[in-house]
Amino acid sequence: MSSTPPSLPNDPQQLHEKIRTIARSVAAGLGIPLSREDLIEDTVSHVWTRLLEGKYNPTQGPFAAWCRRVCKNYLLDQIQPREITWTDLLAHSRGGSAGENNGDNDRTFSIEELFASSYNSPQVSLFAMPFCPDDLDKVRKWKPMRDRVIMLAASGLWVKAPEDEWNEWVQQVRENGTPLPNPFPPPEFLNLEDPSDRLGELAKMTRLSRNHLAVLWPRRCRQWLTKLRCIREVREE
Repeated sequence: MSSTPPSLPNDPQQLHEKIRTIARSVAAGLGIPLSREDLIEDTVSHVWTRLLEGKYNPTQGPFAAWCRRVCKNYLLDQIQPREITWTDLLAHSRGGSAGENNGDNDRTFSIEELFASSYNSPQVSLFAMPFCPDDLDKVRKWKPMRDRVIMLAASGLWVKAPEDEWNEWVQQVRENGTPLPNPFPPPEFLNLEDPSDRLGELAKMTRLSRNHLAVLWPRRCRQWLTKLRCIREVREE
């Protein structure tokens, strides 16, 4: 009995060509030159990864529609930052597919709202699992270290980092002259759901101005947070 879902070609080469054809079609629709073969192949590899991770559910629709969505999300991530919709988040939280129509819920919202909505919600898996190796590798490259610790604390994503590594990063920030309480973040900080409230508390803890953090947050969101797979998956699943 074949393990390949019925809507997929059994031959891996045929499946690869099918994905590649869809990726090229989506790229053309986004105005991306088809001469960007490197980007097309990266997109195909991304779809294969998602497929091997079991992200495609044939009971929720045809493969081509799912593949187009994954290709489009990936390509948009490469060419421009994209806002997440409430529809995407709601579908993610209940294990459904992005693109389901929820009427008034179908609006874009910022990454700040994403964190505020999911920070204390057991339904949303954004904070439920450790960073995947890919994301952890990206986070380890965030510099300066102080900004890394601030962004992880403000977003709540610090809980996804290995505990010993997180403590080491915090200690490095202390040694570099930024006074951070012990433990960090402190227990009362964890009750703050809104990133703007957390930034206010971080300003007091780090002795940085609130204005400085208000500028730092959106810039690092664009440069760092939106590149993480755990954030992208909220709008893919």
